[in-house]
Amino acid sequence: MALYVFLQVKDSDNLVDVALTIIRNEISSVPIFKSLPDSSGMPLLNLATLQGILTCMILFYKTNDLLLD
Repeated sequence: MALYVFLQVKDSDNLVDVALTIIRNEISSVPIFKSLPDSSGMPLLNLATLQGILTCMILFYKTNDLLLD
């Protein structure tokens, strides 16, 4: 019987830590939860994937003109 551990990250975690969580645990995605619970009762924000992290970084650099020529 396999033992599964529930992995999660917080919205306050940086992208490096999120990417390392995905890589080290050999998983395809990890849920992102709010850092501080509120009255909404919906703590799940999104699912983080390596593809999503890379897309976010590429769009950030493109929009901020920080790409190398």
